[in-house]
Amino acid sequence: LPDSFLQPHDTSFVTGLDFILSKDPLLYNVIAHNRFDLFFKENLEFHNKPDNERLQYYYENLASSIISQQVSGAAAQSIKTKICHKVHQFHNHDNININTNGNIIIQFPFPNEISVLSDEFLRECGLSYRKAQYIKCLSNSFLDNSLSLDLFENSDDQLIIERLTRVKGLGIWSAKMFLTFGLKKLDIFAEDDLGVARGLLKYIFYRPDLLSQSKTLVNENYKTQNKKIKKSKWGNKKRDWLPIEEIYMDQIAKQFSPYRTIFMLLMWRLSSTKIEALEK
Repeated sequence: LPDSFLQPHDTSFVTGLDFILSKDPLLYNVIAHNRFDLFFKENLEFHNKPDNERLQYYYENLASSIISQQVSGAAAQSIKTKICHKVHQFHNHDNININTNGNIIIQFPFPNEISVLSDEFLRECGLSYRKAQYIKCLSNSFLDNSLSLDLFENSDDQLIIERLTRVKGLGIWSAKMFLTFGLKKLDIFAEDDLGVARGLLKYIFYRPDLLSQSKTLVNENYKTQNKKIKKSKWGNKKRDWLPIEEIYMDQIAKQFSPYRTIFMLLMWRLSSTKIEALEK
């Protein structure tokens, strides 16, 4: 890859790109198609910010993931804006910034500001009753230190996922998206993501041996353990493509560890999935 392409990216991400290409050089064109803004050096500078700012960044990222569930990106942004304005008025505080264009930006509320609000207040902002409960549960998890800076920055990925999924409204997929877009982790793979499934199907089209090898390894392991392989959760829906069982997808992705996040980003590219909404 040319230096002009690599230069904006974080050095660890560049190492990951080299690793991916060492495993499959044919992914070069998919990588070179466009840069990966998510892992630009400038987008990782938040690691150098004060503790309270980093913790608030993580909180807002998780709150946004709850807000955006089952609604369009535009609708989620509208709800988030209403929450910012209404909570600002409710608490009558000055959490206002001015961006480089001179526009006023009202910061997202802190956990203690959300936790004291009624469900009805949050519903007036556009949240459903269930999401209002979810976002308050999230807020309380930050307040009681169940979700902490130490957890997010000093724990292994599996422990973070386990702790996040204790919070109502956050499942494994949401947790993995947070590790990818919030914590910028490099070894995450969401085998239960529809876009990833579509992209991986395109990926193995010219690599049929990969799927057969994956099936052999998994089937032998499951046979030894006397376990049955679960059908793909996408398989019982009408589609113009045949999904692969998630366990086989996960096995294929293992060859790209410890940089499965990059492989996942490439699968989204192959499926033409728009990931901008996931980044907010």
